[in-house]
Amino acid sequence: MKNNFIDKIQKIIHSKYLMTRSEFLSKSFIHIPQNGASNDDIKNEEDLLGKCLSEDYKVLLKKYNGINLDIIRFCGVGDTEQYIDRLVDSQAHCPKDKLLIGKSPSGLCYLMDNDGKIYWYDTREIDSEELLARSLSELIDDILFGVHAESFAGEEWKEELKQAGIV
Repeated sequence: MKNNFIDKIQKIIHSKYLMTRSEFLSKSFIHIPQNGASNDDIKNEEDLLGKCLSEDYKVLLKKYNGINLDIIRFCGVGDTEQYIDRLVDSQAHCPKDKLLIGKSPSGLCYLMDNDGKIYWYDTREIDSEELLARSLSELIDDILFGVHAESFAGEEWKEELKQAGIV
């Protein structure tokens, strides 16, 4: 499995341009955990949830155990660091056939189904669930920070990513 989305996250985190000049990312709202999750942490969380996590999500968890990138905040497993929500504790308002794996500051929730597909869901609206990506990798690499970034946050965001050399 290719892990280009992890490389993309690394580029975002280490982009001096985005961390100092972005209108969409604020360094003070970004939190990168010091350690990733262990296989045991992931397995224990899956047991508590009664669901298996996608391989992409496991890769993210093993690297970061959740991550707060300001515009999106992915949940972690087990003992999470401050500013990182625990996956099992984040399921209260989630449709039963999906897992809430992340949130945005604007109130959108990011849901994952059993096939690893990603949906966004606005908790303020009934029936607002919409397919966003076929995988977590596609969400991060193409939609949030890639060639289709304008569909996520508009042309200005995509232009910032171009200026930073991300797209």
